[in-house]
Amino acid sequence: IGMRGARVQAVSNELNGERVDIILWDEDPAQFVINAMAPAEVS
Repeated sequence: IGMRGARVQAVSNELNGERVDIILWDEDPAQFVINAMAPAEVS
């Protein structure tokens, strides 16, 4: 992610200011979806 989000900001700038979400990777597909939906609770 870099200092003060520098890497994310660089990607966002390349995408004309589009928002970029960072999702915690997990090999378990179910857990990955839960991570992607955070902060919502997924049961």
